[in-house]
Amino acid sequence: MSKGTILVVDDEPNILKTLMLGLKSLGYDVVGFQDAEEALKSIDKDLFGETKFLCAFIDLMMHPMNGITLMQELHRRIPDLLVTIITAHGTVETAVNAMRDGALDYLQKPFDISALEVSLKKIERTRVTKTELKADTEFITKNTSFQNLLKTAERIAKSNLT
Repeated sequence: MSKGTILVVDDEPNILKTLMLGLKSLGYDVVGFQDAEEALKSIDKDLFGETKFLCAFIDLMMHPMNGITLMQELHRRIPDLLVTIITAHGTVETAVNAMRDGALDYLQKPFDISALEVSLKKIERTRVTKTELKADTEFITKNTSFQNLLKTAERIAKSNLT
């Protein structure tokens, strides 16, 4: 049984294949793309959100769209998506910038399966924490106006405006 579906985007075919095999060996379903724009097109075609991604692993240095831009586009479509940026061209500054721009984690290539497992554990802890926080803030009401107000507030809170 799968632990969930992970999105992987890396323009280097060997890295993409290796990462996908590693994640599959850990019990995950994996959807992989070599092109950021193809990944977005695929997600846009999934109008009803049938594919629920647990997280995404995205290469930083891709062309024409880099990993940070892809992450931002993904967050516009899937606000709760947890992203790990991966790169062979990393510095402390790029790691800090990636995290500031919305990445949960950052992996320096080459990395081994244990680094992948550590990142996945961090993702799982974050998902559990978010779920617990959401459960703690649920309102119960039959008032339709108040329900609509709460839905609007939730959409605004998840947007890039806040």
